[in-house]
Amino acid sequence: MNFQDTALYHEVLAIAASGSKPVVLRFEAIIHANNVDIPVLWVETLDNKRNYHKNYHDDTRIVVAVTAGDHAYKIVPFKSTLELTLKITTLLENPSPVVNQEIPVRTVRYRATLYDNSSPVLESNSPVALDQKKMDDLDIKVFELQLQNPAIEQLRMATFSGTFRQVNGIDLIRYALTNAGKNVQVDDGWRIKGVTVAPNATDAVREHILVKQPTKLVELPDVVNRICGGLFPAGFNFYLQGNYWYLFAGYDVKAYDKSPRTLTVINIPANRMPSPERSYRTTATQLIVIATGEAKHIDNSEEEQLNKGNGVRFMDAAKIMEGFVSVEGNKATAVKANNICEFISESRETGLQNIVESETRISANYQIESARLARRNGSRIMITWENSDENLLYPGMPVKWMYVQNDIPEEVYGILLGAETFYTVSNRNQKEKRFTSTTVMTIFISRKIELTT
Repeated sequence: MNFQDTALYHEVLAIAASGSKPVVLRFEAIIHANNVDIPVLWVETLDNKRNYHKNYHDDTRIVVAVTAGDHAYKIVPFKSTLELTLKITTLLENPSPVVNQEIPVRTVRYRATLYDNSSPVLESNSPVALDQKKMDDLDIKVFELQLQNPAIEQLRMATFSGTFRQVNGIDLIRYALTNAGKNVQVDDGWRIKGVTVAPNATDAVREHILVKQPTKLVELPDVVNRICGGLFPAGFNFYLQGNYWYLFAGYDVKAYDKSPRTLTVINIPANRMPSPERSYRTTATQLIVIATGEAKHIDNSEEEQLNKGNGVRFMDAAKIMEGFVSVEGNKATAVKANNICEFISESRETGLQNIVESETRISANYQIESARLARRNGSRIMITWENSDENLLYPGMPVKWMYVQNDIPEEVYGILLGAETFYTVSNRNQKEKRFTSTTVMTIFISRKIELTT
């Protein structure tokens, strides 16, 4: 059976008929240094990396061109206070750079950091380096900047501490992040509006949570997660994207049915539909994407379970002070079943369970121990989404991965680990560049995949 004869192909046709998408862009930029606006001749590339597991904010990099004199005399000396305004204009799908009048032009002002801080003036390797006008007339400088949400710079310097009684860990983090966001001095476009919490968070109330001084605000979620013994049973991550903080479980492959908005990826055989202009559609509850490039599946779960275990054993710290032994007839008796906590994440097919002692032998951190097992209970898959819209994705987005096996559509569930989007020029017109985007998504999927016979 050909792919065109499968049920998944009908969804591909629906995406193709879903109307034009705002995926063709024009970028223009201005650099601000020492209260001076420096025009950017052109934008070369834009790369936005969102690693939802290792970072807590976007890593955005832009390559721009300016005259060499402006770079040496107006930008490098003021590297500590640089800003960049990026103007984003949406174009129509047709090859000519025609502006889409239905979508407003977006203007975003970032804090900017130079990757190369060396000064051509101090080096004086060129005979024209001592004259700004000559440098402007004779050379163009292409260089890279990191762009950052201006709220991040202030949040990184903030601290939080105190003793909080009768409180849930999630609520404490929500309070701290929301309150800090109110005190950040940024434009309305960057203002933090709140905290979004994924399903399956614990609602356990702690008698008290002590946050020591000084604790950096951006480290607080991890600190509270450790104090509370875990806030989700399948990991814990936090991320600032757009105007919201996201708290989620990084390995929760069962969150799909409980989430208000999900991602469905339809894997199409490589080179069957190269670079489709319409590669997704949205519904009230779903983003449906067709993956048209090569997919890469990486599964280390068997190795992880054999070496580190698919189960864990530890002494319950709650029983140490009370109930650890029973005293009768001048004898103290400790019963293993009453004091040892032991569980597995998922039974191995061989029936032999590799249950190992926890790194913390005496612990009450059930959720943290469960999260370690959850990580070993899945694999990663990387796929390419061409002509993408990265703003439709969010941290911890539940995923349904759909593919064809023996001519039958199959599905496996997972969660979005990260997304890196590359904006590159798709035409040769230097003055009227058209940028298109490609997003590489990394998804954590369930370890067990059913075979169709």
